[in-house]
Formats: sequence, C-alpha cells, structure tokens
Amino acid sequence: MNDNLLARSGLRSILSQQSDLQVVGEADNLAQAGRIFVQARVDLFVVDSPSVTIHTLDAVRFMTGLPSRAPVLIVTADPAGLELDLLRLGCYTLPQRQLTATELIAAVRLVIAGYAIMDRRNAGYLASAFTSRPDDDVEAHTAQALTRREQEITGLIAQGLSNTDIADILGIAHSTVKGHVKEIFRKLGLRNRVQAALYHHAHISGEPTSPHTRT
Repeated sequence: MNDNLLARSGLRSILSQQSDLQVVGEADNLAQAGRIFVQARVDLFVVDSPSVTIHTLDAVRFMTGLPSRAPVLIVTADPAGLELDLLRLGCYTLPQRQLTATELIAAVRLVIAGYAIMDRRNAGYLASAFTSRPDDDVEAHTAQALTRREQEITGLIAQGLSNTDIADILGIAHSTVKGHVKEIFRKLGLRNRVQAALYHHAHISGEPTSPHTRT
C-alpha cells in the first residue's frame, strides 16, 4: 500500500518474480486495501512509507483487525520511534535505506511463516518495554490459565519456531498446533507471536529476555 506509483511498481516487481509469492492487489489508500481484502485472501500487507505517523498506526490497526488478522510489514526510512506500538499491533518494520531485494523477500517469507523480525539493536529495548508495559487484557490473565501442552507450545513459540517446526518437534499434526496457538491467543488476549514469546519470558519462564528473532 502506497500512494507512490513508482514505489508500488518496484515492490510488485520484486515480489511477483518469486514463485512462492503472489501479489494479489495494490492500494494507494486504506479504503482500497480494505476492498482488496474482501476480494482476495491476504497473508501479508506490505506498506512502503517514507515515515510512520499516527495515521499509519490507525491504518495498521484497521488491517490487523480484519478477520484474517494478516500481519503488516512496513518499509520505512523513519519509524519515528513507534516500533513498539507497531509490534503491539502485529506490525514489523524494515529500514528503507540500503534495503536489498534479497532482504525484502526474506523478510516477507519469514513474516508470512509466523516469525517476528526486528532490528537487532532494538530487540532488548522492545522486550523490556513489552514486559514493563503489558496490555491490560494480557495482564488480567495468568499462566495458570494454560494447559501444560499450551505452556509447552508457548515456550516453543518463544524460541522463534513456526507451527510446522512445533508440530515436528512434538510429533503432532500441524492443525493441532494451530488449534493450540489459537486457544493460547484467546486465553491470554494476545494478538501475535511476538506477544506470546514475551508473555512466556515474563510469566512462565521467569526470564524476561527478548524473543528469538530473525532478520
């Protein structure tokens, strides 16, 4: 999503050349992005924006609040210190400057697969901020609400593992893992895997460290 036609064309060209990725639509504003969701299955919204503003946060809230709960990846030159707020909404940022096509493609694939990406320099700060300022909904729940299996899966999520990885490790079906993850999110009032990882470190493992990240 971007009102700059040249920037959108560049992103489309890079992503559409990958056999495992499909660009299902383009939008230059939020209303168009919403219509695209209705018409096609969306696994990820990619937003190219020179800077992040409060209006960007509103747009991200809309997109991550859609029934698919698809994550958002913002390519920006200026996150304006809003990385924490974006992560809370299930949105990740990539530095616009010196970003190569290979890095963009890798980031898109990782986010779609369920991994969290963030600048390594911000990981410790963001983890600390998450655990010191928990969402009210998350704070109202405790680890005791989870079954032993759910706590086990939460720990594996905290290691940065995808549902497929977890299914292989535990020897259970992918659909079973997916069901457990959905139930974990429901019980704890979480939005995404980053919050699940940070919740595990703060309330289950007792070690408030940053989650495993891929960049």
